[in-house]
Amino acid sequence: MASAMNGGLEWLWAKSPAPGGPPDRYHPLVCHMLDVAAVAEALWDRWLKPPVRRRLGRLLGADDGEARTWLALVAGLHDLGKCTPAFQVLWPGALPNLAAAGLTGSPIERIGHGTASCRLIADELRACCPGLPARSCAALALAVGGHHGVFPAEAELRSARPMSYGTGAWSEARRSLVLGVAEFAGARLDAPPMAACHSDLPGLALLAGLACVADWIGSNEEHFPHSPPPLDLEAYARLARGRARAAVEELGFAGWQPPGAPADFAELFPAIAEPRALQVAAGHLAARASPPRLVVVEAPMGEGKTEAAVLLADAANARLHQAGVYVGLPTMATANAMYGRFGQYLRGRYPDHVNFRLLHGQAMLCDGPLEYRREAVRGAEAMDADCAVPADEWFSHRKRGLLAPMAVGTVDQALMAILQTPHVFVRLLGLAGKTIIVDEVHAYDTYTSTLLERLLGWLAALDCSVVLLSATLPRARRQALVDAYGGATSAAAAAAYPRLTHTADGAAASVHFPASRTHTIGVEWVGGGAGLAGSLGAELRDGGCAAVVCNTVHEAQETYRALRDALGPDGVEVSLFHARFPLGRRLELEDEVLRRFGPPGQASRPARAVLVATQVVEQSLDLDFDLLVTELAPVDLVLQRAGRMHRHSRQGRPARHASPRLWLMSPELGADALPQFGSSQWVYGEFPLLMSWLALRHRASITLPEDVEPLIESVYVEGCPGATGDSGLDARLARAWAEMEKRREALEDRAREVCLPRPTSTKGLSALTRMELEEDNPEMHAAFRALTRWSDAPSVELVCLHGTPDRAYLDAQCAAAIDLSSEPDAGTLDQLLRLSVSITGHRWLQAFGPSSTPTSWHKHAVLRHRRIVLFVDGSCETPFGPLRLDGELGLVLPRAKEGADA
Repeated sequence: MASAMNGGLEWLWAKSPAPGGPPDRYHPLVCHMLDVAAVAEALWDRWLKPPVRRRLGRLLGADDGEARTWLALVAGLHDLGKCTPAFQVLWPGALPNLAAAGLTGSPIERIGHGTASCRLIADELRACCPGLPARSCAALALAVGGHHGVFPAEAELRSARPMSYGTGAWSEARRSLVLGVAEFAGARLDAPPMAACHSDLPGLALLAGLACVADWIGSNEEHFPHSPPPLDLEAYARLARGRARAAVEELGFAGWQPPGAPADFAELFPAIAEPRALQVAAGHLAARASPPRLVVVEAPMGEGKTEAAVLLADAANARLHQAGVYVGLPTMATANAMYGRFGQYLRGRYPDHVNFRLLHGQAMLCDGPLEYRREAVRGAEAMDADCAVPADEWFSHRKRGLLAPMAVGTVDQALMAILQTPHVFVRLLGLAGKTIIVDEVHAYDTYTSTLLERLLGWLAALDCSVVLLSATLPRARRQALVDAYGGATSAAAAAAYPRLTHTADGAAASVHFPASRTHTIGVEWVGGGAGLAGSLGAELRDGGCAAVVCNTVHEAQETYRALRDALGPDGVEVSLFHARFPLGRRLELEDEVLRRFGPPGQASRPARAVLVATQVVEQSLDLDFDLLVTELAPVDLVLQRAGRMHRHSRQGRPARHASPRLWLMSPELGADALPQFGSSQWVYGEFPLLMSWLALRHRASITLPEDVEPLIESVYVEGCPGATGDSGLDARLARAWAEMEKRREALEDRAREVCLPRPTSTKGLSALTRMELEEDNPEMHAAFRALTRWSDAPSVELVCLHGTPDRAYLDAQCAAAIDLSSEPDAGTLDQLLRLSVSITGHRWLQAFGPSSTPTSWHKHAVLRHRRIVLFVDGSCETPFGPLRLDGELGLVLPRAKEGADA
């Protein structure tokens, strides 16, 4: 090691002395480079699973041992750009010793050390590795040099003059650093294994992610304290390896390993007496020596799709040695529920500790088996990579959560891995080699579905297995999803519904399985308002639990008020559940709803009750009502809502509700005798509502599963339907179709603009971060935000307080004061987050601008973009009317024009 190092290198600094610490206690650049190289080795040995190691080996054109060696080398070189005058002058304390070592000169121009690293690493690899193609040298340099989150564009790399990097002694110092790190890693520079790797975009993204993670860990002063001169580099190299192994172990990277053998269904789910046909069919696929890489599960609600998906994921972990599992759900509420269910599987399968995360925007407030709330708050505050946090908490930072082997969250967390954001490659590394389960894949609009298709392409390129779940997936969507992953669709529609579609080696096949039951749901059209209250009162006279599902929060609040006033005096328990409650109350309501209306044996079911709710109860929640009432929605969502009814065999179900019945609230008819959809049209669009109305208007019943596919295909047609015999209806359908197609094309274009290029693209790594999309700031225009769900209006997070700016309180009774001029402690932060609620609309972003955020919150990772709203006696005046915070209704907004805040 020492032979490769010229004198004076120990005076080059990477980490300057800590403020207030000893002025000479810095960390030399050579030490930091060895630290990161050692961490890369430790991550390879203790964390990376075989699919990811093989994928990186393909990039480097090397076997396992050689790939490890060269990965450590290029990761260690990541900060070579710090060996330049432009960087070294940033700490004046280093200059006298550098001058004595002959490293002098002022920078000709200011160049960031990341950009400098990209250029200088490429130059050194070309000079030291004559067998390595120039384009590969540049690609590898860009991958590790972009570890600060953004890859510089080619024009930026070309613009700097060579003199700017320092010549003479500076060039000699850089060469010594390269030779020293190569000797440390055991790399033979004269015999590089790599061929032309510049066109392997997914492999380069993984390399970038690994170099970044290695740098984050290697910059942690708790594990790698500053080691100022004098240095014994041979001794320090041994010390760096020991520290790296300890850091990887202590931070939680090394705990989980794939199981040695697959488990059967009974082992994984001992509480289920007999697997259903779907689960048996999934077991047959899982038992293959090489399980399929993509499985699309289409089955009615309540067939056990989740257990089938977990069985397939478990088999992939065992047989393919996958890197873990991520389960993506459509909403935070469904993710919270799945977190408990999946955690139960993990506790049975892995009795020892497993690093298991809950990933969504409010996860820090959700209790879990790993005390996630406390970890997530501290992890979110640790914005700097070198902050020291306890084991497992390191993964709580939003960009790191996917690195944990096991996680449940919203699908948005996975979709962030294909948006052009800083550090997107870390998220890709977190997904690589895992099994990704996505539930309710039918539930997403054009924008999100387009992102999902691009994600599937990247997951295939990163050797991920994928399981997609749906009860109501249109044929065209299924084909698009299979195509996106890379499987031929010629056989995808061969089997009847319900079915499993699976791919292997680029070919798709499908298999039918029988549903566990065939049942008929009675369909009736009913009125809303006072008429609905009377009808429900009669239906529940002898007992029963009903759900009323509305399409907007406003309609849910109005419906709740009417039903509460009409039915409450008669002893019917009426409750309300939607997403516009402050978060703490929303979580309480979520638990209450699951407890009262969940499966037998888990619920304290009321005798007579009505739950009024929005789409929060539509998907993935195991709820069981006797009667379901819903506003008209697209037919697939109507079927999903119907799936919350008679979900379980239940003793004591009232005789009047022995058979499931679905009540559809009739839309008002216009002068042309055609339905008017009101605010629902702004939520779903006119065309699918019209087609769903046509499909359901004359139905007296729906038989499951037989009617599911015909109903879905009758609504999601591939072209505008022909003549219906009603010229007015034909004209309206044609107009609605044209509007839907125009919007579809615009949203597809927008999604393709912000997402990563296809994994086969030749655009290079800079295309992955070109737009540098903003993840948090609501003030940023939508064109520059990393959005996973499209909205025509921005959202703003409000924190609901009481009183005045000078005297604010956390509670309506004004008993718990809060000082807004001071940064909150951990306990106060928890309370503030529980008082948060998100609302949508340009008017609210205008009413609650940046000045609504206290100055003391501006540098707080969790609070900096949240706005305070102050209520006096439950009301807050705004230029757009009063906001009211009501214990029963949640946050009540003044009405605006249609669609403004639906």
